[in-house]
Amino acid sequence: MGNFYSAGLDPVFYCHHGNMDRMWNERKQIGGKRRDLTYKDWLNLEFFFYDENCNPWRVRVRDCLDSKKMGYDYAPMPTPWRNFKPTRKTTTGKVNTGSLPPVSQVFPLAKLDKAISFSINRPDSSRTQKEKNEQKEILTFNGVKYDDREYIRFDVFLNADKTVNANELDKVEFSGSYTSLPHVHANHNSSPEGISFQLAITELLEDIGLEDEDTIAVTVVPKAGAETISIEGAEIKLVAC
Repeated sequence: MGNFYSAGLDPVFYCHHGNMDRMWNERKQIGGKRRDLTYKDWLNLEFFFYDENCNPWRVRVRDCLDSKKMGYDYAPMPTPWRNFKPTRKTTTGKVNTGSLPPVSQVFPLAKLDKAISFSINRPDSSRTQKEKNEQKEILTFNGVKYDDREYIRFDVFLNADKTVNANELDKVEFSGSYTSLPHVHANHNSSPEGISFQLAITELLEDIGLEDEDTIAVTVVPKAGAETISIEGAEIKLVAC
């Protein structure tokens, strides 16, 4: 499935995407602002496929948002993960951000060949629940580049320094991973344009107990393809839900 041109020939492709659709349905049922995007340009975006007779078929995004309208639905399943709260890795509260270099001294990073830790300022702290419902706090890594002929992965932790046990991904400090499977085919450009990797951290900061802090610690741990990964910068910003 790592190669786009042949992914559809892999039977697991359909299982994977079917489950992605199911999870999106589950997410919308939680309520609040968890719903489909309403941007007109996105809803009217068109894709062309071929039917069983090799005839072209045009599909718009707006036509695919409700599975029931397409003739199928997903069986109800228990969702114990909704109320799951991982345990904290640390027991001493906030990591000493004063002992870490600020984000401006770490980036741009030419090579992510080892774990890095840095302190970063938040755009706002002590926000009300109403403010959190209207704007999500997003940790963003800008200008991420790598050789996409290689398997790529790095993990991100909050309130942890570079001595973190990077295998403990079940702990609350784990924020998320960036992963890219190899993409290899003819006439392929192995140096893609820099991408932005975003992680929502509003609820994570609440779980760790850092929602009132102005500055937090971030640690990035390379797991695969480290020699080819570079990152232009990192920032925290508020984004409308």
